[in-house]
Amino acid sequence: MKTKIINILINPFFLAFIISSVIIYFLPPVFDKYKAELSEKIKNTDFKVHYFDLDNDNFSEQIKIFPDFTNRIAIIVYTKGRLLNQWNFSGDLSGIDHIIYGDFDDNNLNEIYVVTFNNDSIFLNCFEPLNMNGTSLTNKFISKYRLTNNEVTFSMHSLDMMDINDDGFKEFLFSINTGFSLQPRNLFAYNIISDTVYKSPKSGSLLYSLIAFDLNNDNNNEIITGENFATGNFNEEFPYNDHCCWLMVFNRKLEFFFKPVKIGSYSSVIDVLPYKPNNITYLAVLHKYPGMLDIPSSLCLYNINGELLKEKKINNLKQIKFSYLVSNNEISRDKLYLIQGNGIIEEIDSNLTVIKKDIIEGIVDGKPFAIADFDNDGENEFLFWGNNKQKLLLTRNDFSNPVVLDIPNNMKGVDYSIVLKGKENPDIFIQCDEYSYLFKYYKNPLYYFKYIIYIGIYTGVLLFILLLNKIQKHRIKQRYETEKKLAELQLRSIKNQTDPHFALNIINSIGSLYHKREIDLANYVFGKYAKMLRSTLLSSDRIIVSISSEIDYVENYLQLEKFRLENKFEYYINIRDNIDTDVKIPKMLIHTFAENAVKHGLRHLDSNGKLAISIEPDGNRYLIHIKDNGIGRINAKKHSEFSTGKGLKILDQVIDLYYGLRKIRISYEITDLYDNLDNPIGTNVRITIPVKN
Repeated sequence: MKTKIINILINPFFLAFIISSVIIYFLPPVFDKYKAELSEKIKNTDFKVHYFDLDNDNFSEQIKIFPDFTNRIAIIVYTKGRLLNQWNFSGDLSGIDHIIYGDFDDNNLNEIYVVTFNNDSIFLNCFEPLNMNGTSLTNKFISKYRLTNNEVTFSMHSLDMMDINDDGFKEFLFSINTGFSLQPRNLFAYNIISDTVYKSPKSGSLLYSLIAFDLNNDNNNEIITGENFATGNFNEEFPYNDHCCWLMVFNRKLEFFFKPVKIGSYSSVIDVLPYKPNNITYLAVLHKYPGMLDIPSSLCLYNINGELLKEKKINNLKQIKFSYLVSNNEISRDKLYLIQGNGIIEEIDSNLTVIKKDIIEGIVDGKPFAIADFDNDGENEFLFWGNNKQKLLLTRNDFSNPVVLDIPNNMKGVDYSIVLKGKENPDIFIQCDEYSYLFKYYKNPLYYFKYIIYIGIYTGVLLFILLLNKIQKHRIKQRYETEKKLAELQLRSIKNQTDPHFALNIINSIGSLYHKREIDLANYVFGKYAKMLRSTLLSSDRIIVSISSEIDYVENYLQLEKFRLENKFEYYINIRDNIDTDVKIPKMLIHTFAENAVKHGLRHLDSNGKLAISIEPDGNRYLIHIKDNGIGRINAKKHSEFSTGKGLKILDQVIDLYYGLRKIRISYEITDLYDNLDNPIGTNVRITIPVKN
């Protein structure tokens, strides 16, 4: 079993899969399914810009909002790049969210609704830009408003237009929420035909993130307060005061659909979403409590009558602080997600059980900054805050394929709109305080080529591994052949070093000394021979030795030969001080030439033979000289019966093997020496050894 697993792990196809997977993982994001690229960066002036398709022709009009020279509000509309007209209104507005679009009479021409304030009053204005004779409304009084320290502290939240009185025309629905000024905190509807303002019951509850959904399947939408905050501004006697949160739903007459349900206490926050799994409608409520009381946060399901059905306690406040409920389909609402501030997404079922878990890397808030159809494909995408709110992260409807909209150090006063361009992909327009940005968001055409690239990477890695495998097998075969040849040379070198003639002569000489009672000399010669024989046996498994080992062996050999030849020659060994004697050289490199000098040159002299061995540095190489004054190679041929002729052949093979192992090319040169009359007077061998630093 173990062997089978190992064979699988070292299989080239499996190795190629693992390596190519790692390479693919670290590839730059050129094959992402969706891309977002900055196409234009625009320096802002003193006006706000918004884009909206006013006539439903799939081309967005440009709407510019700015104060004119009389301190009034001016709105200029451009269509297809050409100025259409300018509309002016008295008063002021606190943000671009006070500009709303709607089509009350379904004539495919949207009106622009503008909520303004002036002194202590809030007004509604309306005009139909692409129809000069269309609807027009100026300074329609909505509600009184109290300034707090001369500051404006109200916000407006709009809802899709809805026909609340069955007259065939839609009303403009919106909520106004105030801070310390306390009122109004109401849901409003304006009927253009009857010039009537409708208002929800008296309440101190904040009405944020309005959601229209048919809770009871009567083909009429109810209005759900999607967010509610317990800010503690009112006294506790005020109806539906803000010392707690309220689950609050209105029918289309702006009356309570059921009696508001009290949730939590001061500092609580709730998120509310309609949730309709298996065709049963619930109200999902995420209660977040950051206060000091022992009140756990929780996830709850209520029925459409405001009755609590299920509750799941959530004790990890750090986990839930920036968590929100999200639905990815505003029509069916059949899926419910809890998105945490660290990007963890949990899909929740009707038992409040997590049935699926995922993560969006890089977001810092679970509440989407925007939910809209950013690529005009008929399906909403999500825009989240990322990187400490220095970037925006855009995901698909299922939270997949995130792409970054990089807007560095400029994320104040952020607003967005979608620039429709007919059949072309729309642009995403992001306006901040200092600059505005246009991004192109599109499906990456290289995405489907990635599989070809991945196959190419896998094939390339596989071929590379197969090539390495083949090279490795070739090298193993070469190594086997080298080792086989090395073994043969080791045997031959041992045989060569233990020349039987030399051995017998030495043994006879030692025996003769013992016979003559020259015990000390016999012991000395026997010791030298034993040391030489021991060195031969110890290095029998090596073809490479150090310079010092080779010199020791050569010196023992020369001492024995000098004794055996009755002192016919003297030898000298000179090694310069700056020579590293630990440098490795082929075995027998010096011995072969020293032995040849004795056997073929010096032994035929009557006396006064000389053999000089020197080692000296020469740059990045060592030079070894072996010089003798023997009879020379020409005369030595006359005594060829004393030579086997195998020494240099073996040495040449050893040098070749040494190069194969060390990649160091050793060379030698043999020079015959002559006197002035051209008589042979010896031989000089010059060995060159390159030395690696």
